[in-house]
Amino acid sequence: MSRYSRDRLPATRWPRWGLVALAALAACGGDSPAGPGRDLTPGSLLSSTAPSNGAVGYVTNLGSDNVSVIRTSDNTVVTTVAVGREPQEVAVTPDGAFAYVTNGFSNNVSVIRTADNTVVATVAVGDHPLGVAVTPDGAFAYVTHFRSNNVSVIRTSDNTVVATVAIGSVAVGVAVTPDGAFAYVTHFNSVNVSVIRTSDNAVVATVAVGDNPLSVAFTPDGAFAYVANQLSNNVSVIRTADNTVVATVAVGRGPSSVAVTPDGAFAYVTNLFSNNVSVIRTADNTVVTTVAVGISPTGVAVTPDGAFAYVTNFLSNNVSVIRTADNTVVTTVAVGISPSGVAVTPTPAGACTIEALVEHVNALSAAGKLSQAESHALSVKLEAALRLLERGKTKAAGNAIGAFLNQVGALVRSRRLSEAEAGPLRDEAACVRTQLHG
Repeated sequence: MSRYSRDRLPATRWPRWGLVALAALAACGGDSPAGPGRDLTPGSLLSSTAPSNGAVGYVTNLGSDNVSVIRTSDNTVVTTVAVGREPQEVAVTPDGAFAYVTNGFSNNVSVIRTADNTVVATVAVGDHPLGVAVTPDGAFAYVTHFRSNNVSVIRTSDNTVVATVAIGSVAVGVAVTPDGAFAYVTHFNSVNVSVIRTSDNAVVATVAVGDNPLSVAFTPDGAFAYVANQLSNNVSVIRTADNTVVATVAVGRGPSSVAVTPDGAFAYVTNLFSNNVSVIRTADNTVVTTVAVGISPTGVAVTPDGAFAYVTNFLSNNVSVIRTADNTVVTTVAVGISPSGVAVTPTPAGACTIEALVEHVNALSAAGKLSQAESHALSVKLEAALRLLERGKTKAAGNAIGAFLNQVGALVRSRRLSEAEAGPLRDEAACVRTQLHG
C-alpha cells in the first residue's frame, strides 16, 4: 500500500482526480515512454524549449490555497495569488482578462484579473465546487459541485449566479462546446456524462461512457468530446452530433484529465496512477506515445500555439512542460503544494513569436528567395535567441533578435530580399524584441 493512502491523506486534500483508489497509487511506478512522437525535422527551431511569447499559465495549488502564475516564455513563476481554501480547477476567459478558480472547501469561486493578478470578485456557489469552464463568448462560467449534485452558472459581466442546474449525481468535470451550445458534465462514481443545453440550461442528454468519468475536452471543430474514465483506464470518444460513443481508447492507470491540441490532432491524457501522459492521435484514436512526468499527474493544458503541454504533478509539487513536437519533457517548474488544475491564457491580440519568424524564414527558403546558407544564417540567430530564453537570459535573447534584424537589413541592401519580402520578418522581429526588452 502506498503511503498516500486514504488514511494518510484526507479526501478533502486530494484533487477531484484522486478521490478514489488512493490505496492503489504507486508513487514511483511510472511507465516508460513508448512509441513514436510527432515528426521533428532535425535541427528545426521548433525543437526549442521556449514556449510562445505572451501566454501565461495559471496553476491551482490545492495544498497551499493559492495560484501560481507561470510566464511561459521562460517558465518562471512571476507571482502567487492567494485565493480560497483548496483551489481545485481554473479556467481563463477567451479574451484572457480573467481567471476563474473553484475553491473546494470555501464553496466559492475566486475571479482573478490577469492584468495585475488581483482577485477582484469572490462568487458564492454550491457545496464543494470542482470543475469550471467558460463559454466561448466569455459570457458565462459553468461550475460543477461535488456535494450538491448541481452546476452553477455564473454571469461573468457582474459575477452573479444566474442559474443552478440539477444534474442528478455528483458533478465533477465540465467543458463547453466550441460553439457554446452545450456544456458536457462528467459524474463521479458513475458511468455517464450529462449534456446541458446552454440556451435554457436544460439537461438534454445523458451519454454512457466508462467507469468514473472525470474530465472532458472537445476537438476544436466540436465534432468529438474526449472523456477520461479513471476506473476504466480508458478514454471515451463521443461524437457530439448524436452523442454516440464511437471509440474507446486504452490509456494508462487512472486517467484523470484531458486536453486537445488547438489543431485537433492530438489529445493529451494525464494518468494519475502511472505517473505519465498518454498522447492520442485523434485521426485514428491511437496512443502514439507515453510521456513520463512527475508523481500523480492531474491537470493538463496546451498552449495556444499547440507547442507545449503543461502538466500538474500533485505529489511532486511541480509542473512538467512537454514539448509536443517530440513529446519530451523540456523543463519542470516548481509551484505550490499539491498543484491540481492548470489553464493557459490565449495569446494576446497582436502578440508575436519567434516561432512565427521561423515560419517566415522557412517559407522564403521554400520559395527560393533565400539560399540554404542564408536561411541557415538567419536560423542560427533565431535558435540562439531561443536557447537564451531557455536559460532565462531575456535581454541577451533580444540582442540575438537584433542581430537577426541586422542580417535581414543586409539581405535587403544586397538585393537578395525585396522590401516586401523582408517586411514581415522585420515587423515580427521588431515586435519580439520589444516584448523581450519589456
